[in-house]
Amino acid sequence: MSKMSIQGLAICVIVALLVCAIPFGGASGIVSADTVENEITATVIGESSIKVDPDRANVSVSIQNVDMDVNESKEATLNLYASALECLQVWGIERPDVNVSYFRTYPSYDYQECRTLTGYYAVLNFSFMVKNLDNLNEILDQLFNVGITTIDHINFEVSDISGIYNDLLAQALDNAHDKACTLLNKAEVELLKFREENVYNCTSVYKSTFDATNIDLTSQITLSAKVTATFK
Repeated sequence: MSKMSIQGLAICVIVALLVCAIPFGGASGIVSADTVENEITATVIGESSIKVDPDRANVSVSIQNVDMDVNESKEATLNLYASALECLQVWGIERPDVNVSYFRTYPSYDYQECRTLTGYYAVLNFSFMVKNLDNLNEILDQLFNVGITTIDHINFEVSDISGIYNDLLAQALDNAHDKACTLLNKAEVELLKFREENVYNCTSVYKSTFDATNIDLTSQITLSAKVTATFK
């Protein structure tokens, strides 16, 4: 083979290699998979609360007697308790629904001149639930008539907050939605996620002193719900 032919073959091989090195479809490059522009999100706290009227009352009362004979004192107190149970039964409050907290006797002394016994006290405390607050004043009046001596306290309660709380939770999420619309300057936003926050709800109002003829039923109970939510 001549020198010219060898040179020509070398040029052809080099050209062929260069052609094979050119990628099909034009210049090579890496295409990013993140082709969607990131949107701004807002994480906000939504809250809701409401004042509700209590619908029942847990009442604690006491009967107290004093007598020089300890057995007479105890018997008189127990007799008055039996009368109180009969009174409550008229209002639909049965014996199993009445809870005795304590029953005790103790001596009382006068220390003015000398340690002189003045009698034996017998004290019985019991509690019961009134499920219709319209009857509360009249029930207490009748209990005083049969011999109870003290109203120790009354807890006004909400018996079931589950339905009320679920409504509050939905309202809290609506509140978060409105906040996000304002922050993102949008008429409508999309909820990405939300979390229910723990909120302490006291379901009773405790009262310890009363005029038995005029029980105050005006106190309301505040219930709340809170969420943390993210929108875009």
